[in-house]
Amino acid sequence: MDDEDDGKEGESQDGSPRSLLERLFVEQHSALERYFRRHLRGPDEPAELAQEVFLRMSRAPDPDQIRNPEGYLFTIAANIVKERLVVRQRDSRRIDIDDPQAQEQLAVFSSAGASIDAETLKRHLYKVLQEMRPKQQAAVVMHFWHGMTYQEVADRLGVSINMVKKLLKSALELCRRRMSRFIDEWQDDDDPEVTV
Repeated sequence: MDDEDDGKEGESQDGSPRSLLERLFVEQHSALERYFRRHLRGPDEPAELAQEVFLRMSRAPDPDQIRNPEGYLFTIAANIVKERLVVRQRDSRRIDIDDPQAQEQLAVFSSAGASIDAETLKRHLYKVLQEMRPKQQAAVVMHFWHGMTYQEVADRLGVSINMVKKLLKSALELCRRRMSRFIDEWQDDDDPEVTV
């Protein structure tokens, strides 16, 4: 019985996956943390990411068959770095339409077009709506014109609330680009010195 306990606490002679992971953890944990600190400056916790590496490696079908365990470990780490960088990049482009700053930007946009008559703006906005995909168009009409909640729009369109937010976000971005271009063109055409 003592022999079994000794085998579980130390490295086993048979090179079981658990002992391989334990050895790698002891030998490479600090190096992995340094790797993550060097490649992912920011909010990510190097210790947690190192744990993630070992967790993923433990899922390998047969860790004993890995020819270069250290290389495999750092390949996993490199993949985690790539995943985190993709997420950061994607998150940096997100706009929450419920965010007060986004609402403020929309208010600034609407005041810029205040001098254009309302009918002209409506006609141009209608043209922009016609450019939208059908679900985008429906989400805009239901949410902004009919005052429906995200949940109500989602139920009506048969999509998730997150999808409704994505549809509205992309629709607002299209509106912002097209209407901004329209206002710029209108302001260029409406030069006071040229007007009679």
